[in-house]
Amino acid sequence: MWSGIKNLEGNVLPEFTFAGQTPAQVIGAILPYIFAATGAALVIYIVMGGISLMLSMGDPKAVAAARGKITNGILGAIIVVFAYLIVQLIGKVFNLQDFNTLFK
Repeated sequence: MWSGIKNLEGNVLPEFTFAGQTPAQVIGAILPYIFAATGAALVIYIVMGGISLMLSMGDPKAVAAARGKITNGILGAIIVVFAYLIVQLIGKVFNLQDFNTLFK
């Protein structure tokens, strides 16, 4: 499904299939794309909030809405980072091999 696609270093990405793979391997293959999409969404959301803040022209409701966008974007990023850390902690505490290899 993904064969032939190159990453930023110019290396061809490995073929992505579900057949014969454990759920941890499937999630591990998808996870970098999810984190990249989350990072891109965070940047877009904060930029949209900044533009809204600049275009609010001092209107208190518009300023509050723009600050809310920026705050929600940052909180979303914090939640994603803590979710990653919690999964890593659970894997190490319970010595779950699938969790330990999930993000490598």
